[in-house]
Amino acid sequence: MKNLLSPTLVVIAFFLLLGCGSQGKLRQPAAASDPLAALQAEIDQILADSVLLRTRTGLKVVSLQSGETLYARDSRYLYNPASNMKLLTTAAALKRLGPDFRYQTTLWADSAAVQDSIISGDIYLKGSGDPDLLRDGLRRLTGQLKALGIRRIAGDLRCDESYMDDLYWGSGWMWDDVSGWYWAPISALTVEDNCVTVTVTPGEAAGDPLEVSIDPPTAYMQIDNRGRTAAPTDSASLKA
Repeated sequence: MKNLLSPTLVVIAFFLLLGCGSQGKLRQPAAASDPLAALQAEIDQILADSVLLRTRTGLKVVSLQSGETLYARDSRYLYNPASNMKLLTTAAALKRLGPDFRYQTTLWADSAAVQDSIISGDIYLKGSGDPDLLRDGLRRLTGQLKALGIRRIAGDLRCDESYMDDLYWGSGWMWDDVSGWYWAPISALTVEDNCVTVTVTPGEAAGDPLEVSIDPPTAYMQIDNRGRTAAPTDSASLKA
C-alpha cells in the first residue's frame, strides 16, 4: 500500500467560514524558475475569486520534509475544521491500526442450540465499529450461514453493539446539526450509515395525502404523515 504520509508531500489545511473577510494584495506571477513563488501566486489568484469575497479564508501550506511554511493567510484564526479532520483521523487510524486492519462483523450462536440444520436458540450479530457496513454485507453473512448447512433459526436475531460505549454522539456536537445524515449516531453496529432515505411523492389529485416511504424499511422509524398534495398552480413547502 502506498504510504499516504510520505515526507515529500505537502499538507494543505483549507478552511472557509461565512463572514466578512479581506483579500490580501496579490503576488505578481513568478518566473518558472521559482516554483515556490509560482505556487504562492497561483494560490493568491484562486483566493481572489469573487465567490470568496464574503467569506473569511484561512490557508496554510507546510512542507512535511522540512517543516517550512510555504504559504499562510489568516491561518491563526479559529475555524470549523469540517472535513479537514478526516486527514487527521485517517492518519491516526493508519498509525494505530495499520494498513491491513479489517473490521469484523460476525454471527454467533450457542453451540448447544445448533442441531443439524436448525439453530433452536437466538443468533447474535456482533459489530466492531465498521463504518461502511451495508445490507449487501449482511446478505453475505447469511449466505455463509447457509453454506454451513443452517436452514432455519427458531430464535430471535439479537444485535450486539457492546464493542463500543453507549455515547452515541461526539463531544462538542451541536444539537441543531444532528438532523444531517452525516451526524448519525455512532455505534459498534452501523448499517447503511445508520440512516434511512425518505422518499416523498404526491398523490393522484390535489388534497390527497402524500406518499412517504423509507429505505431500508424499518420499524424503528415512525412516520407521521400530515402532508397533502398541492395543485400544480399552488406554491407549497414541506418540512420533515
